[in-house]
Amino acid sequence: MSIARKSKYHCPDLIRQLVRRERNRNYVLAIVFTVLSGYALMIAGRFDTFVAIVLVVLAMVFIISAFKLFYEASKASPVENAEIIQTISNSPMSIVWVYSVVTENMPFGVSLFSMATLYLKLNNGDQITLSIPPSAAKSASSSLNGVLKHATFGYTKEREQWYVVEPKLLLQSEE
Repeated sequence: MSIARKSKYHCPDLIRQLVRRERNRNYVLAIVFTVLSGYALMIAGRFDTFVAIVLVVLAMVFIISAFKLFYEASKASPVENAEIIQTISNSPMSIVWVYSVVTENMPFGVSLFSMATLYLKLNNGDQITLSIPPSAAKSASSSLNGVLKHATFGYTKEREQWYVVEPKLLLQSEE
């Protein structure tokens, strides 16, 4: 059993699963962008100069995006190396505020997709984010609430103002 598991604070299994899911999604997207980049470069020679230049630029955007996604995924490989897990396990008192935001894409009132982001705000002004499915937003917050009793949970404008002034104002007394 690892030292992090023996300590008072340990990262909930749900958070580990969500980190693993985000890492795997980043790998898949990186592979897709790499394939699209190669395809754009292959067909660029079949068109006139302007279209070829547009396709080469598009391929460059795809390949840069793929590198960024590979880099982000490799930072969380293995899952225990992910920043969110390291912070929860090793320095949980640095987390002062936790909330999630669900974003829905609804052009013309038709819901296409939704996504959620879990925010962990730190006492030094930094933040850690994790993309999660909207259905997991409440359960992720609940599982973290059991571990981070000192942190404030939920978003309000007032809490955002407190955080800007002094992040430590959001610490709760542990009872």
